[in-house]
Amino acid sequence: GSGENFLESTLRYSKKSGVDISRVQSFDANRDMTCRLAYCVFATIAYNFIHKNSALKADRFAFTLYPGGGFLLNEALSDEKLRSIFADNRFARVITTQAPTYRYLIENGLCDPGKIKHIYGGIIPFCYDKDGLDRAVGSRRDDRRQLNICFMAQRYSPTGIEKGYDVFAAIVRALGNRQDIAFHVVGGFDRET
Repeated sequence: GSGENFLESTLRYSKKSGVDISRVQSFDANRDMTCRLAYCVFATIAYNFIHKNSALKADRFAFTLYPGGGFLLNEALSDEKLRSIFADNRFARVITTQAPTYRYLIENGLCDPGKIKHIYGGIIPFCYDKDGLDRAVGSRRDDRRQLNICFMAQRYSPTGIEKGYDVFAAIVRALGNRQDIAFHVVGGFDRET
C-alpha cells in the first residue's frame, strides 16, 4: 500500500471528484442499515448480506443473480445458498439477466416463478432517470433523511469496469453533493480505482 490513511485518501478523492469531504465515510459493518428495501448483486453477496450482517434490518430484499459470484449451475453449495436466500421471509425478488439462469431456477424448483423478474441482458440503474431518482428519494419514510446507494462488488481489474464501477462513479460525480443521498462502496476497491 501507499501508506495513505483514510483521511488522506478522502481528501484526495474529494479534491479530484468535487464531492464534499463530509459526504465520505469509512465502511462500518455495525452501522444501522435499517431500510425498506435492500438490493445487491451476486449470490454470495446476497447470502452474506442477509445472513452475516446483523445490522441489516431490511423490510424486503432483492438481488440480481449473475453467473459467477457464488452462483454455479448444478453445484450443491450454490443451490443450498440460493435456497436459504429464497426462504428468507424478507426475500422479495430475484432478477435474472440470462435465460439459462432463469430456466435453472424454475426447472430445479429453487424459487417461486412469481418472485423472479427476468430482464434480458442487464440492469440499467434508474438513477440515470432524474424522475426515477426523485421518486426514490421522495418515497423514503420521513425519519430517514438520506437515500443510501451502495455499490458492492469484488473488483478483479484495475478500474472495476467489469462490475460497472465506472457507471457508479459517474453517478457519484453527478449527484455526490446532494445532501439527501449517501453513497457507499464495498469490495476490493482502493484509492486507485
